[in-house]
Amino acid sequence: MTKRTTTTRSTKKPGEMTKPFWQMSAAELREATREFDKPTRSASIGRALTQSERIAFETSRRGGLRVVDIDPKLLKRASIEAGRLGITLGQYIEQSLRGMIAFKGGQTA
Repeated sequence: MTKRTTTTRSTKKPGEMTKPFWQMSAAELREATREFDKPTRSASIGRALTQSERIAFETSRRGGLRVVDIDPKLLKRASIEAGRLGITLGQYIEQSLRGMIAFKGGQTA
């Protein structure tokens, strides 16, 4: 009597688990996570960030933008004044804050 061995083709898709990771042996875990061993293409090919990309990255890393509470009527007046001067509201607010700090004797960057 000869022993027959049959091989079956796996129908498992890449990344699909057959059982939870915590129940796998070391060999099974190694096989299941093999696809993550090679570095990704995007990590190996890169470029330096532009100044605007760097600012956006640093802002997101810090947790995003700061939220301030401003009187809606004052904000509307500031927006109109910024438009009259041909600058953005953000630039107008920045210049106003720098002026206030300088007036109080502080240092501005």
